[in-house]
Amino acid sequence: MRLPVALALSLLLSNLACAKKKEPEAWDITSSPRWAKSWAATLSEGTWMSVDVHPSGERLVFDLLGDLYELPIGGGEAKRLTDGPSWDNDPRYSPDGERLLFVSDRDGNQELHILELKTGVTTKLTEGRPERFVEGEWSPDGQRVLARKRITDTRSIGMCELWLLDAKGGADGVRLTTTDELPFPNDATFSNDGRSIYFASTPARFQYNQDPNNGLWELIHLDLETGERRQLTGESGGAFRPAVNPKTGELAILRRVAGKTVVERYDPASGARARLGSVELDHDNQEGFTLNGVYPHTSFTPDGKTLVLWSKGQLVAVDAQSGAATTIPFSAKVDHKLAAPVRFKHPVARADELREALGRLWLQPVSGGAARAITDGSRRPIAPRWSDDGARLVYATWHDVEQGDVRVMTVATGAEERLTKAPAQYLAPAFSHDGTQITWIRGSGAPLRGHSTASELWFRLELREADGTVRDLGLIDGSGGANRGVPVTFSPDGQRLYKLTDEPTGAPNTAPKTTLVSIDLYGRDERVLARWDRAAEVAISPKGDAVAFVEGHKVYTAPLPLTGGQAIELNPKGGAFPVTAKSERAGDWLSWTTTDGPRWAMGPTFYGGASPINLDARLPRAKGQGKVAYTNARVLTMGAAGVIERGTIVVDGERIVSVGSAPPPADATVVDLGGKTVMPGLIDVHAHLHYGVSDAQPQRSWAHEINLAYGVTTVFDPSAHNDTVFATSERIEAGLELGPRVFSTGYILYGAKSKDKSDIQNLDDARMHLARMKAMGATGVKSYQQPARAQRQWVLAAAAEEGLNVYPEGGGDLWQDLTMIVDGHTDIEHSLPNAPLYDDVIGLYAASGASYTPTLLVAYGGVSGENYYFQTEDLLRDPKFTRFTPAEWVDRNLRRRTLVINDEDWFHREVSKAAGELAAAGVKVNLGGHGQVQGIGPHWELWALAEGLGNEAAIRAATINGAWTLGFEDDLGSVEVGKLADLIVLDGDPLADIRASVRITEVIKGGVRYDGETLKRVESRP
Repeated sequence: MRLPVALALSLLLSNLACAKKKEPEAWDITSSPRWAKSWAATLSEGTWMSVDVHPSGERLVFDLLGDLYELPIGGGEAKRLTDGPSWDNDPRYSPDGERLLFVSDRDGNQELHILELKTGVTTKLTEGRPERFVEGEWSPDGQRVLARKRITDTRSIGMCELWLLDAKGGADGVRLTTTDELPFPNDATFSNDGRSIYFASTPARFQYNQDPNNGLWELIHLDLETGERRQLTGESGGAFRPAVNPKTGELAILRRVAGKTVVERYDPASGARARLGSVELDHDNQEGFTLNGVYPHTSFTPDGKTLVLWSKGQLVAVDAQSGAATTIPFSAKVDHKLAAPVRFKHPVARADELREALGRLWLQPVSGGAARAITDGSRRPIAPRWSDDGARLVYATWHDVEQGDVRVMTVATGAEERLTKAPAQYLAPAFSHDGTQITWIRGSGAPLRGHSTASELWFRLELREADGTVRDLGLIDGSGGANRGVPVTFSPDGQRLYKLTDEPTGAPNTAPKTTLVSIDLYGRDERVLARWDRAAEVAISPKGDAVAFVEGHKVYTAPLPLTGGQAIELNPKGGAFPVTAKSERAGDWLSWTTTDGPRWAMGPTFYGGASPINLDARLPRAKGQGKVAYTNARVLTMGAAGVIERGTIVVDGERIVSVGSAPPPADATVVDLGGKTVMPGLIDVHAHLHYGVSDAQPQRSWAHEINLAYGVTTVFDPSAHNDTVFATSERIEAGLELGPRVFSTGYILYGAKSKDKSDIQNLDDARMHLARMKAMGATGVKSYQQPARAQRQWVLAAAAEEGLNVYPEGGGDLWQDLTMIVDGHTDIEHSLPNAPLYDDVIGLYAASGASYTPTLLVAYGGVSGENYYFQTEDLLRDPKFTRFTPAEWVDRNLRRRTLVINDEDWFHREVSKAAGELAAAGVKVNLGGHGQVQGIGPHWELWALAEGLGNEAAIRAATINGAWTLGFEDDLGSVEVGKLADLIVLDGDPLADIRASVRITEVIKGGVRYDGETLKRVESRP
């Protein structure tokens, strides 16, 4: 739970002694997880298989579902070379045929390994941590290895570099490409003489909806002697996955032609290319993240007469001259250990009294007892700060109509003085030490122009003098650290101001450093006092001689001495002066007072001094009232009863007490639905309702209201700011805002480099992060691109201890997706990057018990599905949509829709078909609208799911499946006795016509009825 009153209460709090840190537990990714079951099958097809032909030409090697197999060149029964829980892929024979280079995560991180084929002994070639090696290729003499290293920077997708390594290992190697020149080189291979390399490259980092028809990926030649780099292709369809013919030196390349992935011959001497046969391959990954190549490895036979590759789930031999294709049949036995998915149930109707600041300021005695509200909730208070004498509070407020202001309250009497005249967004007010001056941050006035509080063009720092005059001190970063207004502090002598700012490092793709600077009272004479790599919060002691800071979500203190104007470097692991860890686990909402030193919060608990203290602010939860019988309804229960014709649903208060054909009870108000269809409210398992990035949260949210109006009664946001999403959730539960039930992971457990990174180097680190998110109010966490498999397994182990579910970011990486399924993640967020899927992936996924939320509106591998509906639906003429959606959003997104796509290029339809095959195999597929278009977007996702799953299964994905995945199935997802009365009344039958889902006449949430067009409350009268 996020507590906006934290700063006001923080002066009352005390310190917590740190416990002695335990030694990290040993961890082995193959044995440490709790494997609960296994899955075995004999397969004759597979998904995304790399292949290599042995130098003898007699056999080949391929990867299948994380293991390596050898096969006679003509086909037959495959011999498994590696097995176990580790994920092995991309095998390449050494030139002498005695060794096998491959990628494996067996030590917890993806690295290159070498297998001695005669002895079966495996050695690790690379040590890339925290980076990963994802592809390798032997030099023709077998002395070197060309490797692709994946670099995680400030963006989770990261970038790549090509490296030349010694095949014996034991050295760093030489970097051949840099990310500032080529962000993502791929598919690299040596020329026959080893003096140059060929690879595919794209000029920029990944973006959605790129067009391969314009030459997205092209072939590059790098001369290893001179360093000269030449682009060899530049036409439509691109060029990628080069394979060098060992006899002719020609290349076999892959391209996209007329929407299909095909094979061509390319002569590097002349530049000529020509189509090789008519074989059509699976959809390439040019439009995806290409983390496992633009296409799987292909290989020539030693005589150069045949190219062997993967296509349509099979291994195929393509004649190098005629292009004639012949299938190489195989039979491979697979078996996998599987961990049971982490999945816990969570109550939906939480405690009858809610514990959040709920748009008020509260006071609570240090000695204990209930908190008392000191503001009435008519305006939302923001960032309260005490005067040094403890007699007054200064705080900003927000009101959706009247905008914001700054006020001072005399706490003993409750009397308030308004300090500002102009309506604006104000943040982070603070007293001077003598109480005569006050600073605050003022926004550009964006809300006055119809924008949200998160859309300010700039913020300025202002200072109010004792006589009431206000002075402008210049621009300031208004959103700092954890997306709050940056606190400004007066120096001990009152002559200067301390503030935080970001300092660019100068290096590309790196996060800025956090700097503490001081300025004079006119905004001039800026001096840098201290610098951190990624501190999120900083608080200075009242004497100005020490500083507390939050980095890596933990609290530290350090001296802040006078240094003659030199900035000091401070970091948790050391720096210019000793750094002391203060918090045993996590902490935020940092402050510092004269009496108790630094204080911080973790959820509703505040630390610092003798003992923790819990905030005890309470308001009752809003509930439906009375007994209502909905009669003459066609009920899609989504439960064991199936469809009930002419049924009656009896709701008492907020819960369903009867479903069936019995007459309504005498004491119930009867509502005759006239044969309309009733179904459970939609559950959006992957919703982003964009709660803003500032302290000034609105009192009403159009995004919440439009979703409820479109029948979305529950949302789960797997990536939202802690400070806003949990507070919004409880405001809605208390009836202070209108919207769906809101649940969330809170902020992601981010693996990339940022101030909010969740650095997880062992199981104890994971425990700390899971505990802090649970304290915030999360029912699950989002493991977001933690680079190493061991890190993701630590998150799972800690989640099992805390009773939290884990919803990982799929990230467009098929191998990462599948290892997350094997390891026991609750669900996979976003689509698998490949479609179609074959028996290997479908069988493994179904056996795992994990759920799947494909978010088709942003499906990977092609044009995002939302564009199909932008192209085919006319929202400008939809009165319900435009009634709730701000004109600013409508004009930006609907007036000019730039993509025009041919029907055969809608790849989200292929992803939907693959999801349908998974659903048919038993995987619980869910609806996730991704917040692309609020309200109508979840229905677009429903319609897209129906294309692959069918109408009934798509409705299950939007209701009971989502409830099960979130652990809410005891309360939501079906029309059954005992469940919350979250219902939609439809004028149509979505089982027959899925688009009837938007013909909503009424939305019922917790027994409260709302008009389906206007969202006005409907009263049930006897």
